[in-house]
Amino acid sequence: MRILVISQRFYPEAFRINDICRELVKEGHLVTVLTGLPNYPSGHIPKEYRGNRRHKDSYEGAEVIRTWEVGRRPGKLGLAVNYASLAWSLSWEAFWMGKRFDVIFVYQPSPVFSLIPAWILKKKYGISILLYCCDLWPESLKAYEVGERQMLFRIMKKVSGFLYRQCDRIAVTSLPFVDYLRKVHGLKNEIEYLPQHAEENYLEVNLFHPAGEEVQLLFCGNVGKAQDMPCLLRGIRQIEDRLSFHVHIVGDGSELLESKRLAKELKIQDRVTFHGRFPSERLPEFYKMADGCLLTLTGNSFIGMTMPGKLQEYMAAGKPVLAATDGAARGVIEESGCGLCVGAGDWEGYGRILSRFIKDVKDYGECGERGRKYFRENFMKGLFMRRLGESLKGLVQ
Repeated sequence: MRILVISQRFYPEAFRINDICRELVKEGHLVTVLTGLPNYPSGHIPKEYRGNRRHKDSYEGAEVIRTWEVGRRPGKLGLAVNYASLAWSLSWEAFWMGKRFDVIFVYQPSPVFSLIPAWILKKKYGISILLYCCDLWPESLKAYEVGERQMLFRIMKKVSGFLYRQCDRIAVTSLPFVDYLRKVHGLKNEIEYLPQHAEENYLEVNLFHPAGEEVQLLFCGNVGKAQDMPCLLRGIRQIEDRLSFHVHIVGDGSELLESKRLAKELKIQDRVTFHGRFPSERLPEFYKMADGCLLTLTGNSFIGMTMPGKLQEYMAAGKPVLAATDGAARGVIEESGCGLCVGAGDWEGYGRILSRFIKDVKDYGECGERGRKYFRENFMKGLFMRRLGESLKGLVQ
């Protein structure tokens, strides 16, 4: 098939769409990626991409067309400018592309605007759209304190509903997404559950770590609003003082500076190390030293009902998961038996399960293997690509 992939984020930024495109090329498809300029999460655009309105290169056999955008900046206004600039430039590029694709695959973490260029091509040439929905709109605006009664939220609800309805098929990463799209937007589109795959190389690596006197806990991934870092840090503050432990936070994001400030305010800076962002090839070093992995999500919106990609990564690494979350992530943790979980935002309860784990860390060794078993049965790349391929072929036929 001749597949046009539209994604706001792409290599060298670390997103699963890179892996998906590589596999599609291996399967013999002709893949063209329409994307923006690398700048996530720092907002810094590398020198080699500056000054051009349009930049063409390639990635693992896929043609990559990059259009102009304003780099990300902190705050709501900075993100809005980034989103709007890229939506405009992608749409302009799409308008002139011509009818040379069999199907359009839109990879949509955030925002929903990446559907606009797909809609333009569908309107002009009748090309079918498969959306892989990894983030809900306008629900995501709540993470930036934009409430349902505000004008911006109401406008974006209409825009988002219109764009979602243009899709011929929607695949979602979490089952609660189906309810949201049906109830909030009244969608009658075909919607299927397609959980994200994760790096399988962790399955073949021995990341076992014999418990020492000091228990090592790891949080790995984006440090943003949705990750509810206050719950994580306040939970750490609740851990009994006599227990010996250390928390490693590996990642970057919009809430990193605020998280460091809160750690100082809670007087736990000697218990927590913020390592910053590392390339994926360095992450096994952190998993190797970890006794357990941490996961928190906000519970005040549908975003808290998601299943974040870090959960699959934790499971593949064979590490017990200690979580404060609801929805799909909690369901997977409880169904697989891969760790302990309390409700989203329950930092006191989170502190209690962290204390319980640290006291008896050796009793939770089987959690990691149960997580790996569940991963093999549900989150393998081959299973994901087979189902994705079937969906794309179904739209072409």
